[in-house]
Amino acid sequence: GVAWSHDDTLLATAGRDNCVRVWAVRSDATATHTLPQNQAPVTLHLTLPTFPCAVTAVAWAPASPAGRLLALGLEHGGLQVWRVDDGSEQSGVAPPGAVCVWDAPPHVRCGATVTSL
Repeated sequence: GVAWSHDDTLLATAGRDNCVRVWAVRSDATATHTLPQNQAPVTLHLTLPTFPCAVTAVAWAPASPAGRLLALGLEHGGLQVWRVDDGSEQSGVAPPGAVCVWDAPPHVRCGATVTSL
């Protein structure tokens, strides 16, 4: 799965490798479509810990006082919500990081692979 944050500054990718990666998109890249030489428009922001199965769906929640929230659907039917911190002074977390703020208990899990959120 692939999902853009609502402000288009972060891109979450997930797949059959049991990993979720969050990529940072340079704001000057989206504004001008040109970059100084040797500077990539997208850089790896962070990687979440490896999951026990494939991550089959990702979606960003709208802006929230709780921070940037990323919902994940897992192949075994599990659901999780992660708070992704950007490492800024406003977030109170440096360097960038993420913490799982909700993990669906077994009785709430889907009976099949989660394919969309």
